[in-house]
Amino acid sequence: NELNGFPRGVAFLLGPALYFFILSQTNSNFTLQRKHLLHLIPWFIPFAVELSIFIQGKYAVQEFQSSGFMHYYGYIDILARYTSFGIYFYWSFKVY
Repeated sequence: NELNGFPRGVAFLLGPALYFFILSQTNSNFTLQRKHLLHLIPWFIPFAVELSIFIQGKYAVQEFQSSGFMHYYGYIDILARYTSFGIYFYWSFKVY
C-alpha cells in the first residue's frame, strides 16, 4: 500500500526495445546513440507526472485516483500505449 500511485508503466518502453532489437539484428553496424534517447520521451512524460503526484504523498495520490480526470487519463494512456506500440511494430516490420 505504501507504493500505491508509484509509476509502474513500462509499456512505452516495449516499442522502442522491439525496434532497436530488430535494428541491431538486421544491421551489424547499428549502435545506440544519444539521439536514440528521444524514443524514451513517451515513457518519461507519464512517468514524470505520476512520480510528481506520488512524491506529494498518499493523499495527493488518493485525490488524483478519485478525480474525474483519472477516468480520462486512463483512456488517453491506453490509447497512447497501443498507438506507440503499433507505430514501433510498423517501423520494425519495415526494417525487417
